[in-house]
Amino acid sequence: MIKRCIRLEWLFMLAALVIGLFAAAEPTGADPSGQLSTPDGKTPGQTQKVKVFILMGQSNMVGMGKISGGEGPAIVKANEFYFLVTSWCSGWEPNQCHYRVSKRLEGPWNPEPDGYLGDDTSFKSQSGYILTITGNKGSTYINISDRWKGGNTEAGSTYPWLPLQINGSTMLLQWYDRWYLDLEAGTWSATKP
Repeated sequence: MIKRCIRLEWLFMLAALVIGLFAAAEPTGADPSGQLSTPDGKTPGQTQKVKVFILMGQSNMVGMGKISGGEGPAIVKANEFYFLVTSWCSGWEPNQCHYRVSKRLEGPWNPEPDGYLGDDTSFKSQSGYILTITGNKGSTYINISDRWKGGNTEAGSTYPWLPLQINGSTMLLQWYDRWYLDLEAGTWSATKP
């Protein structure tokens, strides 16, 4: 049985397990050949147009409408808003991550950031992925960042996992040496329950 509250160190193992379980499961609406899957479970028509949104981590975001100069994209939908988190292009030197908000994935997105995250270096890390944990009392959005050591991943690069606080169309990222996640409730706390 999973304890209701777990230490952050165990979250990595939990995420690996969940990813493994989902990777092994056949997706909803899978084509019998295993080539296509659809979120609504309906068989796709070969003549229908398909919208594809590609976000590639660690790449410059060329062609994202009027957004320029961002890399390390991570995207999440919270309530009625999509949040796109990126950092500025500064090589191996960290800078402050920022976010943009839209009610539709295809935009419009503001050309300038709607807000900034963390301290002036986003705790010496860059956005990478946002994991959503939903429970019976709410959802927690976990910002999974990468912290590179001059391109040498063997020299102590780390991956901070921090809770994002989302309220309406605003997002806040703060540093916590330790925080606690209640998987059943889908909530988190900075203090041990």
